[in-house]
Amino acid sequence: MLSPLRPLFARYVTLGSVTAVLVAMAVASPANSEPGSTPNPRIHTGGETGAYYKNFCPPLAKALSDTDNVHDCTPSDGSYDNMARVNAQPNDFGFAQLDVLTLERKRTEGQRTTFQTVRSDDVRECIFAVARNPELKTFGDIAVHADELRFILPSENSGSAVTFRYLQMIDSDLAHAGSIRHVADVNEAVRLALSADDTVAIFVQFADPDNPRFQLVNRLGGHFIPVIDRNILSARIDGKAVYFAEETDVTDARWTAKGTKVITACTPLVIFTGADGLVTDPAMAEAHRKAIATLQAIPSENLHPKD
Repeated sequence: MLSPLRPLFARYVTLGSVTAVLVAMAVASPANSEPGSTPNPRIHTGGETGAYYKNFCPPLAKALSDTDNVHDCTPSDGSYDNMARVNAQPNDFGFAQLDVLTLERKRTEGQRTTFQTVRSDDVRECIFAVARNPELKTFGDIAVHADELRFILPSENSGSAVTFRYLQMIDSDLAHAGSIRHVADVNEAVRLALSADDTVAIFVQFADPDNPRFQLVNRLGGHFIPVIDRNILSARIDGKAVYFAEETDVTDARWTAKGTKVITACTPLVIFTGADGLVTDPAMAEAHRKAIATLQAIPSENLHPKD
């Protein structure tokens, strides 16, 4: 039996609460250009070791470079940070989870249109929970014990944390999460979650059993818990579905005889940029329109990471 913890009613924190800080960081970041020259537009990705930066950005940058429209792949803190940076420089591009981007659009409803979608659903990121307690097998098990469990999440401004807050909005049990702690990154969250039976890590990740992060879960004796139920799949933001059921590999045959698959909720990867009209310089606006057309013309299979 899980020992009860002091209830802590988690609430959704609007994304705008730290936007000014992130925008300032984005504007202050050094450009990859010669002193005195106009900085190249950027494609804001994620951490330098992540899939956005290493796998998904280079094909975009190459396609743009081939049309003499050079853009620099630039590491960032992920979806939330990318939105702040594109808000500051609307001719830049960024990657984001569909749920995070859509929530931000909904939050700013009635204000100016800030972003436009360039591409969506070439690949999907999936929601996973990991734990060592064998009694925790489904999202329902986690939700019903939410007031007793300790939840470990990446940084408060990460896409994973925003997704968790949204799940709390649509699940009354998860809204009563007893303890929520944010740490530096997913790897730290996994290690801490697998150190006790009353602890769970939840994160959003491309499904790949060869990813060192997935192998870390297996090495530490943890197991993956699919984050999915009818409530999650029926969730709508502005009338549109943001989560889709998908079978994913989480353990390959090196760890188990047949490998392990789970069916969990996944959200599409979105490439976005500033909305029409926000780039006011005529030459830059024309280059921006051409860059959008170039990225939209790339075949989807060219954006998938090579195995």
